[in-house]
Amino acid sequence: MLNKLAQKILLATLFCLPLAASAVPLTLNHSDSGWYKSSGYHNSSNENYIAGNTSSNYRNWFVFDLSGITQNIVSAKLRLYSGNVSSSGIYDTFDVSTGINALLAGGSNKTGIFTDLGSGVGYGSRNIAAHEDCTIIDIVLNQAAIAALNSANGLWAIGGTYASSGYAFGYTGYNSHVRQLILDVQPASVPEPGMFALMTIGFAGILGFKRRRNFE
Repeated sequence: MLNKLAQKILLATLFCLPLAASAVPLTLNHSDSGWYKSSGYHNSSNENYIAGNTSSNYRNWFVFDLSGITQNIVSAKLRLYSGNVSSSGIYDTFDVSTGINALLAGGSNKTGIFTDLGSGVGYGSRNIAAHEDCTIIDIVLNQAAIAALNSANGLWAIGGTYASSGYAFGYTGYNSHVRQLILDVQPASVPEPGMFALMTIGFAGILGFKRRRNFE
């Protein structure tokens, strides 16, 4: 009688414990995107996100809305349509200290914003080859970016530069062009290590009760 009661208590306890789960993928589409010329000019209605050198030097940016994310982010990638790539180069991403409203507003002589998009805390980089023209590329974001994502509670921006004699992301900005954050988020209920130990002990106890019953 005691063995059956103990088994029921153990089973009830184990079923009440939160189960472990792997990180869950989550995709966020951009809220806005754009570029700033080295002269500090940006047209707020233009979502093209060219970066690099044409007749001017361009740096790009992307804004995402994180207000609906309550889980802990454990990894992240910036996924972009590469558009026209005139020559190979290195695309570097950075934090953006400029306020979102100022970033979106654009205007002229905003050289401080242009500088901001290519300086500060690095978030990740990727070589882009000329043959990756008009394809989808991923830039893996580092721990500094993940920390910033987890501390954000609304709109979040990331800037980028393209070190090359030419440019990447040319002729972009159409609605069909991919500008996404690919996140892995931790599920809300994840047991602590002590809970795993308790579960192991519980299952061992049940097996012990069954084994003892077989010998009686």
